[in-house]
Amino acid sequence: MVMYSTIEDFIDALELGETFYFHGKIETDQPHYQIVLNKPNEYDSLICMSVATSQIEKREDYIKKKNIPAETLVIVEIGEVPFLKKRSCFDCNNPVTYSAETLFSDYSIHKLKPIGTLPEKVLNRIFD
Repeated sequence: MVMYSTIEDFIDALELGETFYFHGKIETDQPHYQIVLNKPNEYDSLICMSVATSQIEKREDYIKKKNIPAETLVIVEIGEVPFLKKRSCFDCNNPVTYSAETLFSDYSIHKLKPIGTLPEKVLNRIFD
């Protein structure tokens, strides 16, 4: 695994679909897999992430009640993403934003664990 000693190296290495395992802004007992949806740039240093959850029915109920198109919920079957051990989904309606500084700080103190990158076919479904 590559270690990043500076925030610049960390930001430069970020890729769309890169996945981290951490609590971040998610207030649950367990950390969650969160994927990078954008690369920060000179105009915007915020990083948007989508959170994986296995509570698919709860998310489906939520988007149905809010009249949100069902396609905005990307369901991932077991085996499609190597690190997800349960059928899960990414809700594209509720991205979580972090500053690059916050993510790098969590990375530096081992609160944020890099996992890998989503397979391209899953990433394509998120961005369709």
